[in-house]
Amino acid sequence: PLLASAHAICRWRPTSGSRGDARRHAELGSARSERRSGGFRVAAGVTASSPSVAAVVFAGLAATWARRCCRDGRPARGGGRPTARQAFQVSVHAVGGRAAEATWEASAVGEYLARLRDSPMPMKVEFIYHKNDGQLLKALASMKANALILDERGAMLTSEVFSELVFDRLSTSGSRLSFAIGSFSGLPAELRRLPVAELGRESPDGGPLRELLSLGTLTLPHRLVRVVLVEQLYRAVEIKRGSNYHYGDPL
Repeated sequence: PLLASAHAICRWRPTSGSRGDARRHAELGSARSERRSGGFRVAAGVTASSPSVAAVVFAGLAATWARRCCRDGRPARGGGRPTARQAFQVSVHAVGGRAAEATWEASAVGEYLARLRDSPMPMKVEFIYHKNDGQLLKALASMKANALILDERGAMLTSEVFSELVFDRLSTSGSRLSFAIGSFSGLPAELRRLPVAELGRESPDGGPLRELLSLGTLTLPHRLVRVVLVEQLYRAVEIKRGSNYHYGDPL
């Protein structure tokens, strides 16, 4: 319709008796196009006898169309190529050695890491290993993202509430979140005194949150904890997406 209107305008030529009206229409079209395009100004000095009258009107139509097609710098619905969604960034800090690639733990963790990476709501999970508690404390002190530290004294949540907590903490720290797993002897005293994780909590000083989270009262080997954690992260994503995974894994 826009091209057809432009074609019809371009074919129009003012008659001698309508030159005064044409000039007024041209000036009115120029003012309207400037006002509607948010500051776009057409060429000055247009007269009724000039073939630029059609260009003036067409410029106003084009400016209006451009504003409708691209608002706030984003293409309108149905226009343009969608950009790839940025992945959430999650880091898991663990005290201990990295598992060999041939172990069952590495295979299980890799399965869920791949699922998270390929999800329509992608999440990149990185494991960072520390030799001792001192290195873990130093890493937690320097990171700017919210952190959930796994401990038996932490909050025990359902998978649904865990999903809410994860995405709430991601939303308040730039789509980044950290987890921490202590050594076989447990967490250092500095971390055991942290508050229990709770939805709706805000940092009193505006800095990143540090909270305790429990995966249950059962005692689990650290290698299995890593598998359970990444599976729950994948489950949290699927709950957020509204898929059927939470009610029955097809695999």
